[in-house]
Amino acid sequence: MEPIFLTTTPALKGRVKQRYADFLVEEVGLNGEVSTIERFNKSWEERVVKQTIVPSRKNEEYLIVTLEKINTDTSAALALIARGLNLSKQRIGYAGLKDKRAITSQKISLYMPDPIRVEKFGVKGLEIRDPIWSDKRIELGDAKGNQFVITIRDISQTEEEIRKIVEDFIEEAKMVYQISLGCKDLGEKD
Repeated sequence: MEPIFLTTTPALKGRVKQRYADFLVEEVGLNGEVSTIERFNKSWEERVVKQTIVPSRKNEEYLIVTLEKINTDTSAALALIARGLNLSKQRIGYAGLKDKRAITSQKISLYMPDPIRVEKFGVKGLEIRDPIWSDKRIELGDAKGNQFVITIRDISQTEEEIRKIVEDFIEEAKMVYQISLGCKDLGEKD
């Protein structure tokens, strides 16, 4: 099967995904809020483990947290969280799947978790933080999309060639985006 390209610009001749930090994915919520990567994109010395404090609950049923993960697919991460918090996987909501070979950040919802278990949760390569109670579960599609940082290594073109390819790509991508505005984005809800 032939690959489908949205632009006609030549490719950058380099290597991608050589390291987990070469592919960063941050989810953009329906309200435009970005779930930022704060921990796993730093060196070991710079990584700070912050104490997660779950606020008091009023009548809300869902705890919304930021999930940051490295080299773990979303399904495996949710299974680890469910086991660590003693929750059924069906009690965890998320807007979409994220890549495994990457560092990713997204919001997830936890139905009536034990706050003490949340505060003590710790699994290598996973972090849950920024807890806030809500009346609403996060469902598939509850995101505007994702923003990416992709590192390309060992590019064989000159700096001038790279600049031209990137500029041409940006212009062509703008046109493709404008043409597709009438099409429904896979991540959008009705």
